[in-house]
Amino acid sequence: MQPHRARIMLAASLYADSHALPCAYPHNSDRRRALAATPGILGQPSVGSTNIAKQAGDQTYIGEQTLLMFDLLQRDAVFTIETARKQWCDYMHNRCSYVDEASAQSLATFSTRPHALKGSDSEDMAGAARIAPFVYCIDDLAALLIAVEAQTRLTHSHPTVIAATLFLTKLAYRVKHGQSSLAAIDAESAALPSTSPLAPLIDSAQQSEHTSAPDAIRALGNTGSVSSAFASTMLLLFRYREDFWECLSQNMLAGGQVAVRGALAGLILGASLDEMPRAFMALNNFSRILQSQPQVRAH
Repeated sequence: MQPHRARIMLAASLYADSHALPCAYPHNSDRRRALAATPGILGQPSVGSTNIAKQAGDQTYIGEQTLLMFDLLQRDAVFTIETARKQWCDYMHNRCSYVDEASAQSLATFSTRPHALKGSDSEDMAGAARIAPFVYCIDDLAALLIAVEAQTRLTHSHPTVIAATLFLTKLAYRVKHGQSSLAAIDAESAALPSTSPLAPLIDSAQQSEHTSAPDAIRALGNTGSVSSAFASTMLLLFRYREDFWECLSQNMLAGGQVAVRGALAGLILGASLDEMPRAFMALNNFSRILQSQPQVRAH
């Protein structure tokens, strides 16, 4: 493993999430165009947004939960899903801003079944978008996949979401260890069983090459549902495999669930960055990332 590359990947995922913050709830097309033109600048949340109390460089609700998992992985020498569930529940109970539907359903499940390890059966990819700290901290692939699946099931346990999460985790693991994103996609796509629900989504992402990325993403679906978000994330990876910044711009122009696509594509495309960009210093949690250590055990 190359710790420097892994740290850049983590920061890139969180940066992409923060870049989406200004346009989250409500979505504003004029603001999106302005943000797309300046991907190296993190903006202030729009007036009327549910994020209006936040500052430029903060995270969306997805990035906040990603940092929650990051802190847990940094604090404990061993990752356990029971501890992660408790930390997540405590965090959500103390949260006074936006709570997404999958989180609300998961909290309801855990309130009546306190030892449950599976939350909602949501088809949304927000749970998958939290994988960056796991890819950063856990270098054993088998342990990584177990931990990633468990943390995703806490809030999003739909089988296709789990399959998509594991696929993207394997891509991230490969690029962390020096493989190109395209080679990683080819290898993992070839390994998919013929009955995998992911195969047609990958095909649809590849077949849109003659359409602009924002239009293609809107055609595939710019929501957070797995059928839309996974295909759209794959489209970004195919189109911008060596250009993290253009990926951010085009992702922003597509609208919809910008944070989910950005966090996932940013994680993988972050491996193409040779050095930590100065722009990442605008993240309000950048020092935590810079001072962190990448190794943790999982079981």
